[in-house]
Amino acid sequence: IPIPAAKPAVVAVSTPISAAQPAVKPKSREEMEKEEEEIIKSINETPA
Repeated sequence: IPIPAAKPAVVAVSTPISAAQPAVKPKSREEMEKEEEEIIKSINETPA
């Protein structure tokens, strides 16, 4: 029982990303992490 209960949690986490970008092919976790790092860097480098 605990194993099936864990799967929906993973799906729930990944759903907002796929829902926000329905036309984009699924990306690997590494690609997503690299993009997030670049976005955070650009935010930090942008003067307020």
